[in-house]
Amino acid sequence: MIGFLRKTSLMVLFALISHSAAAQPHDWRSGLTQSPPITVPFEMDYQLRNERSLPVHFSIQVPLGNGAVQTQSRALPEGNNYEARFLTADGALLEYLSVSSGTIATTTPDEAHRAVFNVIDQFVYPSIDFPPTAEVLVGRIADFNGNPAIEFMAIRSEPDQAVIVARIVGVVAPNGRDVVFFVQQTLRDRMRIGSPDEMSMTYAGGVAQSVTFIAYRAADGITMVPF
Repeated sequence: MIGFLRKTSLMVLFALISHSAAAQPHDWRSGLTQSPPITVPFEMDYQLRNERSLPVHFSIQVPLGNGAVQTQSRALPEGNNYEARFLTADGALLEYLSVSSGTIATTTPDEAHRAVFNVIDQFVYPSIDFPPTAEVLVGRIADFNGNPAIEFMAIRSEPDQAVIVARIVGVVAPNGRDVVFFVQQTLRDRMRIGSPDEMSMTYAGGVAQSVTFIAYRAADGITMVPF
């Protein structure tokens, strides 16, 4: 059982959305050119600062807000490993991202794909509180930096509420056992998202594409072994 997930509260998310409901559509492609990425590592320093143990060490690249976009991020001592919000210069929410890590018990790539999909289906997707009316857009096997992954997308569209597209990605480490999960929630109209494929190109979407695995925990549960 993977015990790393905590329920994502949509109260804060919707509060940020309603704060500037009339915000103009955002040109994220231009914003990305003004937001050079920084490396965010999840290694021993992270474990010591947050007093928690990780099953796998990894790093991600996160766009550093500059001008057209603000990046608000934090590492967490429990639940998700990391959260980030991407906002316009005047504070309108564009995207929310959470990053978590866990371990699955599998021996083959096919088993790993099935296990990751089951975790997404049974734990990760329910944690974002999308209603039964939400529409599933994509569920597929993918490849992220040479690592097998499962990618899942759904869209929440309700009267008088902003349309939110959720993209959930589980990337399997080279040892076939450790997984990093990314949960991206993007305001479709504010970000002018025209197709599911664009979700991997945005501020939050590109973070999952950047994951690099560094080391895994040996059988003794203490030693970290480089990949």
